[in-house]
Amino acid sequence: HNNKGFCSSNQGNEGEPMILVDMTILSNSVIHNKFDKMSVNDSKAASDLRRKIESKYDTYASDALLLADRAVIPCGTTVWRDALVCLRNETPGHYFSPIFSSNSNRKNSAA
Repeated sequence: HNNKGFCSSNQGNEGEPMILVDMTILSNSVIHNKFDKMSVNDSKAASDLRRKIESKYDTYASDALLLADRAVIPCGTTVWRDALVCLRNETPGHYFSPIFSSNSNRKNSAA
């Protein structure tokens, strides 16, 4: 299928709700993957930010400004892996991370 269409169509209601976050936007470009789209330049900073977002999941998941800027992208637990690949391809240099709600059955709902 067409990955660009997949990403642009905002298919976020498949599986349990979760979010994909653009760590590059949220860190003012401190966290990025400019040199390798499958890695991150500062794993400690990314981990710290991920923990912060997880602890305030509902706040981030419902923030209208972050949603409008696509810093936070609603997703579903059955489609997040494909969406992540698509976002990395569409937005070179940006590091995206999946964030799961604490009451989700977590990431392995996908096939």
